[in-house]
Amino acid sequence: MNAMTEMSKYRHEKVLFVNNEKAGLKAIIAVHNTNLGPAIGGCRLFPYASYDDALFDVLRLSRGMSHKNAVAGLPHGGGKGVIIAETREDAKEAVRSMMEDKVFGDSGNQVVVEEFLTGPEVSVLSFTDGKTLVPMVSSMDHKRALDGDKGLNTGGMGTVAPNPYYTEEVAKECMETIFLPTVEAMNAEGRSFSGCLYFGLMLTPKGPKVIEYNCRFGDPETQVVLPLLESDLLDIMLHISDKTLKDADVRFSDGSACCVVMASNGYPQKYESGFDLVIDKTVEDTVYVAGAKSVEGVLKTAGGRVLGVTATADTLPEALEKAYKKVNYVKFENAYYRKDIGKTFEVLVEGFSKRSKEQLFGRTQQNKVVVFDRGECKIGDLVNVKVTSVTAATLLGELVK
Repeated sequence: MNAMTEMSKYRHEKVLFVNNEKAGLKAIIAVHNTNLGPAIGGCRLFPYASYDDALFDVLRLSRGMSHKNAVAGLPHGGGKGVIIAETREDAKEAVRSMMEDKVFGDSGNQVVVEEFLTGPEVSVLSFTDGKTLVPMVSSMDHKRALDGDKGLNTGGMGTVAPNPYYTEEVAKECMETIFLPTVEAMNAEGRSFSGCLYFGLMLTPKGPKVIEYNCRFGDPETQVVLPLLESDLLDIMLHISDKTLKDADVRFSDGSACCVVMASNGYPQKYESGFDLVIDKTVEDTVYVAGAKSVEGVLKTAGGRVLGVTATADTLPEALEKAYKKVNYVKFENAYYRKDIGKTFEVLVEGFSKRSKEQLFGRTQQNKVVVFDRGECKIGDLVNVKVTSVTAATLLGELVK
């Protein structure tokens, strides 16, 4: 990633690269905008895989702080810092250098330590009128840019619904321990909310945890959630406005949906745009365009994430197949999309397949049986498997390395 190019792209005023060998501190500080006043923002300590990842994150976060401060009416611009901690010892040394050596002055007097969470992510949008809360069908976003959940984080490269990890038992636990307590707490603080409440969750070994809240529909989650809504959306919204959501008819299909995001090649880093965008009329009613604009009557690409192609079906494999077929009817130069949306699952290896000792079988968190070539795996391993086909009772797949 070229730092100067990225700075110019998002109009950053200053980016500082810090390398304190004595303290073992590697950091990047970005100042996005000071038009409203001195830049303010926090500092994130994270085991980034590369300097490019760290630079992308600090530029994104500092720009976000400019927007947040402006919306909040604060007399400040946006800034952010990230510290690259490759090991636990690096992290400890970074904290010591901030709090004892004062490398960041008084800004390092306080440090917030967050729990590092692992597990499948789940997005649950919900309707609420401030009293009643009705969750929508769950969904699973794919944030990484490349197949196999590799590469940089993005705004989302595709989604499926329902989320295969979100079982009835998990849904019940989330309703009792997260969703309803959230609404009750907001009411207790005099901050009652009506509308769409977004819960970003992670299913950790210790149970569901909240990653983020949003007071909006999510993108690209909405593209797979609303197509499964069988009730009238306007009627639901009117019930929310009238505080009568408990009387509303809210029904979702038992089927599945898939959205494949088509992006400009190079996203989320440097990419080219301005190419003709052609969408076949046979699929245009299920293509949701975002990063495009009309130039003299011709639709052209104008962003990183250009559009999402959505399909619904009775089962997830069928929805995946339909969505990827529709992708072939959308054309623009330098188009890129992931080939594994909704196809990769975490599987616990349980034993050898009945067909061959060269194949293993395991189960997903939804208790679905998956058969795949053994490779170097052994019984008891937790592995990622990409589903390639399906039979009446079994998923067939291949290991994702």
